[in-house]
Amino acid sequence: MAARKEILSDLSTKIADGNIRDAYRTFEELPVVDQIAVSISPGVGDALAAYEIGEFGSRAKTNIEDKDYLGAAGNVGLSALSGISLIPLFRFLRGARGVTKSATKLADAPPPQKPPTREPAQLAPPKITEPQLPKVEPFQPKGIQEIGYNTTQPSLQLGSKARKWVNGLHPQSPGKKVQELAPEEWVKRLVDAGIPKGELRLLRILDEANEINPKFLNQTAGSKTISRGFLDDDMARSQRDAIQIKGVPKGKLEAEDTRFANQDLQRTQNQAVYYVRGSGEYRSNPDHFENLKYPDGTTGDTAYVFDGIGTNKPLSRYRIAEGFDDSSEYIEKGKQIDTALKEIGLKEQDQITSIFRVQSDFQGEVADTYLPKMKRDFTSTIKTIENTDSLPFININNASRSYSENITDQLKGLNSQSRMLSQNLNPNFVNAVANADVDGVKKILGNDLYKVFTDKTLAQRVPGKFFAPNDAFNVGNTGRSVSFTEFVDGFLSRNPKMTQKEAIDTMFNKLGVNEAIKDLGTEAETLAVVETIFKQRRSIDAINKKIIGKSANARGGFVDPVQQKVILKKLKDYNRQVDEINASIASGANIDVDRIIGKLNRSVLDLDIDKMSISPRDIEKITGKPFTQSLDKTSEEIFNMTSGPLGGRQKYFDAGPRLEDRVKAYFDDISDEGTTFLKLANGVKVLKKAVGINAKEFGMKIDPYFDGGNSKYMKLPVRTRVLQAAKSGQDGIHIGNKQAITEGSKKRVIENYVSGENEIQKILDELIPNRANQKGMISKVSGTDTEYDGTYLKFTDELKKAIEEQGIDAFKLGGPVEIDRMLADL
Repeated sequence: MAARKEILSDLSTKIADGNIRDAYRTFEELPVVDQIAVSISPGVGDALAAYEIGEFGSRAKTNIEDKDYLGAAGNVGLSALSGISLIPLFRFLRGARGVTKSATKLADAPPPQKPPTREPAQLAPPKITEPQLPKVEPFQPKGIQEIGYNTTQPSLQLGSKARKWVNGLHPQSPGKKVQELAPEEWVKRLVDAGIPKGELRLLRILDEANEINPKFLNQTAGSKTISRGFLDDDMARSQRDAIQIKGVPKGKLEAEDTRFANQDLQRTQNQAVYYVRGSGEYRSNPDHFENLKYPDGTTGDTAYVFDGIGTNKPLSRYRIAEGFDDSSEYIEKGKQIDTALKEIGLKEQDQITSIFRVQSDFQGEVADTYLPKMKRDFTSTIKTIENTDSLPFININNASRSYSENITDQLKGLNSQSRMLSQNLNPNFVNAVANADVDGVKKILGNDLYKVFTDKTLAQRVPGKFFAPNDAFNVGNTGRSVSFTEFVDGFLSRNPKMTQKEAIDTMFNKLGVNEAIKDLGTEAETLAVVETIFKQRRSIDAINKKIIGKSANARGGFVDPVQQKVILKKLKDYNRQVDEINASIASGANIDVDRIIGKLNRSVLDLDIDKMSISPRDIEKITGKPFTQSLDKTSEEIFNMTSGPLGGRQKYFDAGPRLEDRVKAYFDDISDEGTTFLKLANGVKVLKKAVGINAKEFGMKIDPYFDGGNSKYMKLPVRTRVLQAAKSGQDGIHIGNKQAITEGSKKRVIENYVSGENEIQKILDELIPNRANQKGMISKVSGTDTEYDGTYLKFTDELKKAIEEQGIDAFKLGGPVEIDRMLADL
């Protein structure tokens, strides 16, 4: 607040001294929030508004002389409008207050003053009074019902941990005084509070490398700070279409007539498909629901995950079955079943929703297609590295080349092997080599290993006669004679854990190498060669550990986030060019935009850029007016747009009832279309920034539920079904793998039901953090190989109240929050 007083004081002094031009320049450079405060302050705001009449007229003439007709028209119009209604226009342009009455009609208005040719006349300074600072209203938090994900199912609004944090509904939400921070600081605080990175990726706050998303930075348009309200608004816009849940109609159900372990579930079954933005973008092998198509064009075979549920009365079914099977085996199994159901106080009449099927064709394609290829390529990469690092030991000519030269040649080729290496070596190493970044390579290897990596002196340190082919050594069945140096290196490579002493003892005393090479030189000379090769080989082994990337199993068929980070760096140079060009467009420079667009289109292809975007703030910076005025439709037209050409539901109904929210939703749609530019209503073309790159050759793109090497696809359907069961009056919910076993599902599918059972516990931990208070709510049956196996959650009054008050979030706890709960339990 003190800083704003100083600003107003400085402006007041300049105006009092007659330096209104300087005061106006100072005003233009202020952050928006300060401009608003200044514009509605008495005296200062009035003086600057009066000055603005001449200023815009002057700029118009300058722009016309520079052939910027768009900018000129805008400035002339602003000048004329300022003459019509001087003070209200200035305040309106600064966004301080909504206009409550219409401005004076043009016909009734006095003619605008003719703008001066160049420099506006200096106005006589008005009498300045001590400025009274306007009260800046803080961000008004929203309620739990206003911040969830619109899943297209009104009764199934999943909560957002991120927006709870912003709106003060999270245990680690910032205090009310925290209203404005740098974008990077907001992101840091979100992550530090344990907000799941997957959700932040879904909300486009983070990218696939878990760095700040370029799209989010684009929205801020270079602002040093953004408000809490801006952050919440940006998240709300990103929630639209982020998660969609669609019921599967009768007649389109998947495997509805298959054999069921529980006939009640077959009789009452219903299925749903789940769509998550950012999942399955590289999919190519549709499997289930190929014939399912919704009116909006969405197809069932592009779903992220699908499930099946049914209802039954487990205890009642168990009592009936108990009377028909009195075998000792069933009696023993029955004890565990009976105990588990009694733990949660289940009654015979209690109705339970059972999740009997959860599958993901998305994860299936990763496991069946991407991962096997990744494993093959990684194995081939290791073999290629072994062949490359052994080259200097084969003959004396190769010994004059460094490992660095050999690996660089491999990486810089234009063949499939080069691409394979770039996909499986350490991404930072590949990037450093590609850019001839010596410091980057040193940072990865360290100075000592870097010396070995670039060493060319092996031929000088080992006498040439030891590189000559020797009939005493050969490779496999080829009968090719190899040199002593190649033999020793090969032996050391196959025995990476042998010490130098053990290697010499084995080769000379057990393999009799000394007899085979007795004509090459003295024993001391030979041993010196072995020691040289040993040191070189062990250093090369250490280098390889640093330059080889994560194994295929560690990546799980997905793009490694570290790799993604390197890939996304390509965007920075491209976007830097876009910023410079858009700045030139804004300044009215005489540039051939169409020619530039053609050039950028080629760059997009070369860089595999697949996502472009531009923000409302970018438009406003370029045009100098509200972005809504640059759209090809009016706000009213956007509000009433229908989902189809023949009418139907309002297209942006889900964006909310507010006009501005629907306009922003429309803008998001047109700004994210796959073109390098956006054509504004007046025909001017502005360039979009790149926010995504196609990295399909590196693996499947990670989805918002990716964690620990694979997609945790159970989370979304389990969380949804718990919420649905609670809201529909069910007495509890159950998930188990018996139906998957009955259907003969793949082992990985069956094993994944453990993840679904664990998710039930995680949901309960979020709602009832103290495990001691969870008694009577959760129990488990395992090992009976019956339909009763799995985890049960009973909706007690306390749990139902927690669900009603807190909702169920789309993502689980994470980071420090999860740790805090575990410590509390201890």
